[in-house]
Amino acid sequence: MYITSKIIYGADATRHFDETGKIPSKEELEDIGGIILEKEFRTQEEYDAYTSALDESDGWDGWVVAEVNHQSPENRSLDDIIKNLLKEGPLVALYFLAGVNLLKESVEEVTNEEVKQMFSGLLHPDRVRKNVEYIYNKMNKI
Repeated sequence: MYITSKIIYGADATRHFDETGKIPSKEELEDIGGIILEKEFRTQEEYDAYTSALDESDGWDGWVVAEVNHQSPENRSLDDIIKNLLKEGPLVALYFLAGVNLLKESVEEVTNEEVKQMFSGLLHPDRVRKNVEYIYNKMNKI
């Protein structure tokens, strides 16, 4: 089970949400202050620990969980997983880029039979190479 949430921080931003029931837009946040973070948790316990820590923390005049979604891992698309990973910080993108570069080198150097084994025969080796090349080019803006 994965839990995704949008958390609003800041007294005026949380007041806006409480009064309107709507998450403030970026423009509204510029006027009233506050931020919105999208967080992902692997378990209910992790989510509970995070919100408990927010309850006990100093430094924010207010916070509110504006949205919570529970979803099973099989309902998540690869795009969703990658987008959430990239939100964790700039190093994730660097690791992803390094991984794609390594994968590109690997599939270029091995035989078709080895590529079939790497991908459990799910895709033809030529398609794997073509897709890896496409991702590599996109990431390197070639």
